[in-house]
Amino acid sequence: MTKFTNISLSLQRTAELYPFKRAVVYPDGRDKNGRVLYSQITLSQLDKLSDSLAFGLESIGIIRGTRTILMITPGMEFFITMFAMFKVGAVPVVVDPGMGIDRMLQCLEQGRPKAFIGIEKAHLLRTLKPKYFKTVKHWVTVGKRWFWGGHTLDQLMHSHLEAFPKAQTTRDETAAIVFTTGSTGPAKGVVYTHGNFDA
Repeated sequence: MTKFTNISLSLQRTAELYPFKRAVVYPDGRDKNGRVLYSQITLSQLDKLSDSLAFGLESIGIIRGTRTILMITPGMEFFITMFAMFKVGAVPVVVDPGMGIDRMLQCLEQGRPKAFIGIEKAHLLRTLKPKYFKTVKHWVTVGKRWFWGGHTLDQLMHSHLEAFPKAQTTRDETAAIVFTTGSTGPAKGVVYTHGNFDA
C-alpha cells in the first residue's frame, strides 16, 4: 500500500482503470472550411509520456523540490510536463500572463526558480530580461531551441519500458505555486500541496 502522497499517483490509477479514455483534447488547427480540428491523447498515453519526460527531467537535475517556471500554452505538452514534474517532485511555478509582462516578471522573480520550461517566446523574454531569471540553472525549450542554450522537451523524452519511480512526497509538501492576478494589491503566489490536489 502506498504510504506517500503524490498527485501523479491518481493519473496512474485512473490510467490502469480506463487506459483508452481521453485525457486531453485540444484545438490543433482548422480544416479547409475553417472548422476547428482537435488532437487528443488517452490516459495511458499521458501516463507513459509523462514517465518518459520525468526520466529526462531527472537526468538534467530537475528533481524533487526544484522550483521551475512553467510557461507553456495549454495543450498536450503542458499536461505531460505538469505530470512529469509531479512525478519527480519538482515544483512548477505558474504565472497568469494576463497580469502583464512587468507584474509577471516580478512574480517569477519572487518564485526563486531554479529551472525554466517554456515555449520559444518565453525564452526570448527571459533573454531580454535576464535579471528576473538569475537564479535559474536549467533551461528547457518547448519547440525549437535557438541561441539560448539548454535542452528541448523532445530531447528529454527518454525511452523507458518501466514506470518512473514517483517521488515520495508528503501531503504537506509543495506541489505547485500559482500566481494569479490579484483584485487588490500585488499578485501573490498561492501554494498548493500534494494533499490539496489529492483532496
